[in-house]
Parts: sequence; structure tokens; C-alpha cells
Amino acid sequence: MFGTEFTLVVRYHPGSYKKQKQTYEKKKVEILKKLYEIKQSVVRVGKGKKKSIKNALIDASKVIPDDYKKVFPFEGFEKENVFKFSFDEEAEKKLALTFGKTILFTDMHDWDTEKIVKTYNQKDFVEKDFMWMKGLMIISMKPFFLRKDKRIKVHSFLCVMGLVFYRFLLWKLKKQEEMLSETRVIEELEKIRVVLVKRGDQEPQFMFETMGLDQMRLFAALGLETVLKET
Repeated sequence: MFGTEFTLVVRYHPGSYKKQKQTYEKKKVEILKKLYEIKQSVVRVGKGKKKSIKNALIDASKVIPDDYKKVFPFEGFEKENVFKFSFDEEAEKKLALTFGKTILFTDMHDWDTEKIVKTYNQKDFVEKDFMWMKGLMIISMKPFFLRKDKRIKVHSFLCVMGLVFYRFLLWKLKKQEEMLSETRVIEELEKIRVVLVKRGDQEPQFMFETMGLDQMRLFAALGLETVLKET
């Protein structure tokens, strides 16, 4: 991996297995119920507005955590106005095999399995050693090439403000029950691109490129459609 050899150990914890199993069974009921509700909202008859296939796909992708997506496959067809979902038993069995297990990577090739697992389990003690720093703000920064104090202060201020806005963004997504991980959120947002399009003699216009489901969900949750309206 990354040009380096690692020793891999699979750690199993019965307590974690039980907890993950219970969480999955609870989520399974919720997911199937919500997917059925989404399907019904697409084919709604009578009062109320039908849900579009685009919104149905966005809502469905939000309902299912990334780890469970293969168990509950879904798809939508714009022309036929059809939303379908299913339950994959084989995928569920494969998912269950991961419960309670953690894959540990180490470059300590001379350590035996027991020592690797014990060292991993003791990480909690190391983390507690840093609790004395509670209430202090310690932020590490990569080397930057600035000499004057004022510029260093400005650079540091921008770094801190960037972190503040980043945490606010994650807080806003959490309130809307967004399930993507923190790193995945950044990865998907970076894929949202703006292009300048000119058709014939018309004035050039800024437009968003076609987005995937996760990107569309973040786009809607953060209200990014207003970005181009204000330019």
C-alpha cells in the first residue's frame, strides 16, 4: 500500500459485533419503511404533489448509510416516472461478516498478533493523556514561507476561520441528518464544478456541471443553488 509493506491483523470484538448488529437491524426497518414511502410519493394519486424521480433518488441516497448501500439497491427512471428498490440478502450476509471486526495496519512486522491488538486497545489511554489540554486551542499547521509577523498572523487567522467555517458546514449537515463522513463531504464538494457556457449569440452563463447523487444531496442541503444567482 502506497509503496510500503504493512502487516495486517483482523481484530474481532463480540461487544462491537452485538452493537453493530443491533444498529443494523434497527436501521434496516427504518430504511425499508422510508424507501417504501419514497416510492409511494412518486406514484401518489389524489391530493399532494408527486415527488420527482430526481428528488426521490436524492432522498433515497440520504436514507441509506454508505456501508449499507449494496444491501438496499435502488434506481429511478425519469421517462417512466418509476422508482424501484430491492433487498439483497447476499449483500446483507457479506455485510454481517464485517460486524465487530477492525482491520489493523502496522509496519511493526516483528510484532506478534497479540501485541498488535493489545497496543491498539491501549490507544484510549494515550488519548486520555491529552485531556489536560481541554479548554485550550492547539492547531497544527504545515510549514509556510512567510517571514513578517503580520503576514504570519493573517495566515494563521485565515486557517482558523477556515476551520470554523468547515465545522459550521458539518454542523449544518448534521442537523439535516446527512450521513456522509467528514472526509467524504469534502471529497464530494470538491467535485462540484462551475462552468461558463455560451450558446450562439447569447450572453455567457455560469452553470453547474452534472452532479452525482451525493453531490446533489449536499448541493440541496447547503443551498448552493443561490451561489450563481448572486454572481
